[in-house]
Amino acid sequence: MDDFRVSRLTDDFRVSRIKKEAFRKYLDSNGVVHTLFTKVLVALKQNAKPSSTLDKLRGPSVSDYKKGQAEKSDLQIKYNELLARLQKTLR
Repeated sequence: MDDFRVSRLTDDFRVSRIKKEAFRKYLDSNGVVHTLFTKVLVALKQNAKPSSTLDKLRGPSVSDYKKGQAEKSDLQIKYNELLARLQKTLR
């Protein structure tokens, strides 16, 4: 009886694999995979581009620069605190 169950599970697995492979071939032969792949690449490429060439040449705005400086300052403070704690524990 156990052999029958194993055999049936194996057959079900094979059928499932065959169906998946047939569906993949169907998608590939009708150009669906290529179309999806192309659309994803185009979307990724468009998101990476700045809205205008001038934005790309200008670089970060003053507010972005100030935010970056503030973040750097906060991280430097945290780093110094952690370094001091580490030095205390090593003594």
